Amino acid sequence: MNRLFFVAVLAVSSQSAAHADESRIGRYLGVGVGATHIDGRVIEFDDGDPTDYTADFGDDGAAYSVTAGYNFWASGNLVAGLEGSFVGDEAKSDVFFDYEGLADEDYPIQLSTKFQTNARLRVGVTQGAWLLYATGGVAYGQFEYRLTDSPDVELDKTKQLGWTAGAGLEKSLNERWSVRLDYAHADYGSDTFSAPIYGSGFRENSSIETDNLTIGVSLSM
Repeated sequence: MNRLFFVAVLAVSSQSAAHADESRIGRYLGVGVGATHIDGRVIEFDDGDPTDYTADFGDDGAAYSVTAGYNFWASGNLVAGLEGSFVGDEAKSDVFFDYEGLADEDYPIQLSTKFQTNARLRVGVTQGAWLLYATGGVAYGQFEYRLTDSPDVELDKTKQLGWTAGAGLEKSLNERWSVRLDYAHADYGSDTFSAPIYGSGFRENSSIETDNLTIGVSLSM
């Protein structure tokens, strides 16, 4: 009798665990709002040689995100999936080109983000209704540089590919809705664009990093 009872309990437990695993697999859509921070540096080159002009950027701004994902694997309290996000923000940084340690007010320059996107692997551990996860993947963004002197002149729009890594915390409210806090750091490497407004042969090398923190809701499909 005791053996039959133990086998029955084990069977019910295994079935419940399998059902719990299956319930975590599937598609989801999410939206979020929060803040972004952007850091950047521009180094000027004249015919391939670096000049003494540099510009260091740093600014914060409001951000919003749209996310689509798919959890493709779950076992016990582990879950893994893929997700992609679009991040829009209002971060703009205005500085002067720095010449040998002094701000050159003849060359005011502005860096702004046009958009950021990413594709990430997400791996997490569940505890009850909570999911603690880490993310990593590829980031792609477009950034704009402007010379903000009179007249206002667009220097270039750079499209830069890099990497992203982050972490987050999610809580299920019911079978379909959840809330989450998500952080992602992105390094977009460096890119070079021409700056003929300064003269022929002048090019700028830009490097950009961003940090995004958003809170939002997700809907399981």
